[in-house]
Amino acid sequence: MPINEQTLESFLSGNLSILDEIIGTDAAELKSILNSATITAMGKSEILNQVSVASSASAQKAIINTRLNTYSRVATNTMMKDAPSDTKYVYVGPIDDRTRDECLDMASSPPITESEIISQFGYAPLVDGGGINCRHKWEIASDEGIKLFEGKKAQQVIKDKTKPKVNALSNAGKFTNTKDATNFMLENGVENAAVSNMNIGVVNEMSGALGKIPSKYRNNIVLGDFANFKKITDRKLAGGSHNYGVSISLPKVDTKLLTFAEKKAIFESPLSGGDFHIIGVNTRKYKTLEKITERKLLIQKQYFEKNGRNYFLNTDGKVTVHHEFGHIVHNQLSSEQRKLWDNIAEKWAEKANADILKVKQGWTEHYAEAFAEAWGAYNAGDRTLLPLEVKEFIKEIKNA
Repeated sequence: MPINEQTLESFLSGNLSILDEIIGTDAAELKSILNSATITAMGKSEILNQVSVASSASAQKAIINTRLNTYSRVATNTMMKDAPSDTKYVYVGPIDDRTRDECLDMASSPPITESEIISQFGYAPLVDGGGINCRHKWEIASDEGIKLFEGKKAQQVIKDKTKPKVNALSNAGKFTNTKDATNFMLENGVENAAVSNMNIGVVNEMSGALGKIPSKYRNNIVLGDFANFKKITDRKLAGGSHNYGVSISLPKVDTKLLTFAEKKAIFESPLSGGDFHIIGVNTRKYKTLEKITERKLLIQKQYFEKNGRNYFLNTDGKVTVHHEFGHIVHNQLSSEQRKLWDNIAEKWAEKANADILKVKQGWTEHYAEAFAEAWGAYNAGDRTLLPLEVKEFIKEIKNA
């Protein structure tokens, strides 16, 4: 009987179900079956040798599938030799998460001739495809062949593979939708993010500010709006128009994020506790970063007219987000680092035209606002506003 592609395809489809049942039988049985089933392209002894050394049923099945698929490719390759040299071919087969990169490259190619296949991909794919267990082959670019061709899908898979993963730090501040920005933040140190109802500009800037924090400080962070902040901390917030954002570090057991069992476990093993670093942005009053900027500029103008000095160092809404993240960095500095910063900040506050720098943090008397303003300016604002000593301190913290 003459061997053609149709005969081989019939053999393939008719025997796979049988082979599925006999996979796992010993080499003698496989030898008997394959001796009668082998048609062409490779010596029986070589096939049997590879099957006999297979250590598992899955390995045997892979070898058998490979050989059967190879027969089909050999038939196509044989027909290539008799076809006109300008005949074009496409690489067909399923495009999914199992598809090898080399098969994706070939499948994404437009119809090409045999000589072009060899020039671009070598001789081996004509018979072996992508290798062991490959499900693909070169097919003539006829109407039927084109129906099997998934070139556009392969191109899209390649494109998606080359995209940086959403959780890569290089994506920080580059998001156009809240879902991706949230996923990024949850993969990079944020414990909880209630930001689905917030403006994407604000959420994206949060992701950007997160990416500026050194990894040692990027953990147990909680993000949201003022409503979320109050819900988690059970604390009232000042209702004044100056309140653009708020941040605080609280022991985990003092928040409403943990279950009773989780809090109990911390009490029983205090070292397993630690703080949550919580940030809230006043998006109820200021929906966008631009609205924050607009309001801060107005307050700055009014303060200057009354006092002859500026209150803020930074008035940009974008920098305000980084300011809040600066607080959670400051909250995690060592006592030695804080003392060093206080010495630097005190001198800076006396000379700078920004009274916010003089504000000290509660009973601790640390220059926390000065640090947050410096952090914001350094990472997202105008660094020329910062004295050299301030810039060097922030740089050292970032590189720690």
